[in-house]
Amino acid sequence: MFIDEIFKGTNTVERIAAAESVLNYLNDCKQTRVMAATHDIELTEMLASKYTNYHFREYISNDEIYFDYLIKDGASNTRNAIELLRITNFPKKVYDDALKKIAEQSK
Repeated sequence: MFIDEIFKGTNTVERIAAAESVLNYLNDCKQTRVMAATHDIELTEMLASKYTNYHFREYISNDEIYFDYLIKDGASNTRNAIELLRITNFPKKVYDDALKKIAEQSK
């Protein structure tokens, strides 16, 4: 069974709770093999004892985003959303405000 971004489009708290519940249930179904894709870091941490994490690596060069499409062990620890704001020509204020929010959250 392949699942891509389970419960995408729902609020974060309920998405993670529902996804964890479903993925725990599916993990207990011995005849089922599950591959699930998510950007929810919390979900990868919650299910780390039951699921093995893999990721692709992305990089930005000359204002373009590239993916290597090589499977690597572990959950991804890179971030690209804010840089995507910049390279897709959102107003500079939007980009700067996002950077500011991240800096505030890191304190």
